[in-house]
Amino acid sequence: VFPFRSAHAGYCFECTRYERRLSQSHAWKTSMRHHGIDIFNLANETIAIRHDGVKGVGWLTIVDDRFVKELGGPKKIREALPESVEILAVKGGLLFKAGPRPKFGDTNRRDRLPEYKAVYKLVKPLAERATERCPALTLGEVDSKDRTHSWLRRFDDA
Repeated sequence: VFPFRSAHAGYCFECTRYERRLSQSHAWKTSMRHHGIDIFNLANETIAIRHDGVKGVGWLTIVDDRFVKELGGPKKIREALPESVEILAVKGGLLFKAGPRPKFGDTNRRDRLPEYKAVYKLVKPLAERATERCPALTLGEVDSKDRTHSWLRRFDDA
């Protein structure tokens, strides 16, 4: 038992700080195809998330009781998610399990991870706060901030 606001778990790239542009560009490109792979960037996440946002979702996504209340409470949350997303009550919040195991997904094969998308749709108001504050990944492009934001919104259908 430990205090938390939000977290998520699943497949993830951890990029080297020594070859930041090369590693983050590779991670971005790969994750834009395989949406189930997150990109970990502690500095950006600390700036973006603060105390009122979430970075996004993964196979497992957890939010604390304050966020549960903000999202409408357990009953409204259950109604918003498909049965394929398991909801587990944990001390201090709810955990969402998007299927029986983590997945990569593959947009080229139309494997767009519908359970992940459903959880993202639920937490989108919290995720948007963080997205708007998130610094750009080091992608070496003039539109790095836009590309970073498109990656953070990769589960969004809107």
